[in-house]
Amino acid sequence: MKRIVLPVLALISLTASALLSAHADEPATKDSLPNNSHVEQPDSWTHHPILNLFSRHEEKGMISGEDPVKEEPSDIFLQIWTGTGGIAQQKLFSFSDRTTIAGNRNDAEWWFSWKTGQNAAFAIWQASRLPFPETIDNWAHPEGLISSDHLITQYGLGNRKLFNISISQLIDRADASERPANEIVYIRVIALDQEGKPVGNPSNTVEAHFVTSDK
Repeated sequence: MKRIVLPVLALISLTASALLSAHADEPATKDSLPNNSHVEQPDSWTHHPILNLFSRHEEKGMISGEDPVKEEPSDIFLQIWTGTGGIAQQKLFSFSDRTTIAGNRNDAEWWFSWKTGQNAAFAIWQASRLPFPETIDNWAHPEGLISSDHLITQYGLGNRKLFNISISQLIDRADASERPANEIVYIRVIALDQEGKPVGNPSNTVEAHFVTSDK
């Protein structure tokens, strides 16, 4: 039996070698290449986190022709000093989105805290008697604007920067005798490029509530 099987196997091997050598010099064509599209991939491949990551990126970014999603720069975050603590008392140095300023503190410097991820040449602050519009249209001269100036950082506190504004800059255009007992001044920060154009969106708005004081 072994004498019959061995010659048969040898013949099969020689035939296969001859066929391979006959096609070795032929250029590969689409029909001659193996097509595995009908072969189902195992579930372990389909749900593999790494393989899926690359396939989804190619499908969304290359096949569909869509541009990769660009992350927008983070907005400016602004806070106003609550009136407690100070540079020398950092544990009590607190900030919020609004504060009350009594009349007997009108000559004081008031602190503000800000941080941003925007890459800007410089920034300005603005103070207004009216809430700022949601858009940046007419950003340089919004209705109700009291004053505006370059933002100069005085100190750093962790990932925040501190600057101050003289209270007189917030009320110097208002006649104290005609001011209502309670007046709200709205403050915001705008980052600008070297051409003086806004970079991204303005900061959130903080509120300074001025009240009269007989003390």
